[in-house]
Amino acid sequence: MFYLKNALYMFKSYPTRSFLLLIFTTSFILISAQYNNLDQFTKIIVPEKKELSHTQVLISATENIDAVSRKIRTLPGIFAVSVTPKEEIEKKVNEIISDVGIKETQPILNDDYGSIKIIFEEKMTLSSKKLIQEYLIRLVGQSNIFLGPIINPQTKINSDNTFFKSYWKASTLIATGIFYLVFFTIFNIKVREYSYYIEQFQRRKNSAPKIMITAMILTAIPSILTILFYFVTPVSINHLIISLSAIVAGVILFNIKRTTWQN
Repeated sequence: MFYLKNALYMFKSYPTRSFLLLIFTTSFILISAQYNNLDQFTKIIVPEKKELSHTQVLISATENIDAVSRKIRTLPGIFAVSVTPKEEIEKKVNEIISDVGIKETQPILNDDYGSIKIIFEEKMTLSSKKLIQEYLIRLVGQSNIFLGPIINPQTKINSDNTFFKSYWKASTLIATGIFYLVFFTIFNIKVREYSYYIEQFQRRKNSAPKIMITAMILTAIPSILTILFYFVTPVSINHLIISLSAIVAGVILFNIKRTTWQN
């Protein structure tokens, strides 16, 4: 009871430090407990780029491209049809030709032409997609169209976030542990200063680690209750044990030296 009373006194005397210690202790324990389940949050933090199946088509400008695109939009299984604006065609022609798969310049490319991109719905079968291509050929004529390959849907990770996607769990745990260590150290300094006076005037020994252990138990209560009564996913026992062991080891190591008036 003596050390509980003094731990509460330290919380009351240094509310800001105590609050930050509580926040990062709770975060450190909860992240450790749910370490193996953090993958479910990656879709929120780093959204995946899902590209639907599509095909790129070059059509001779002798055809009414807008009319063709309107007819394609009415077909079942079509998610979207986009027409490349005429002023942008010259800028994008190399990209379009590459997507279409043309290796050599063909006569139609020397004339005026347009491009449409057909995006299929996710559940559309490959045979249905090929029927759309056959319909296009019948609609404008074999000599007026170049069909690109059907690009199958792929789930992609934004290349800018690849490193974060791969290592964010460990990075999050380490960063939280560092913040915890910083505020633990700041709070522990004040506890050691206070413990010096207790040991001098009340003839008690090892007051600092005992007060800190009591304080850490109090700050760990919210996270323990959350784990027991809120979490429905499996707890990462190994990571939880390591984090709790690190907290206890920190209390011991940071207070192994005898307190002095200079701390």
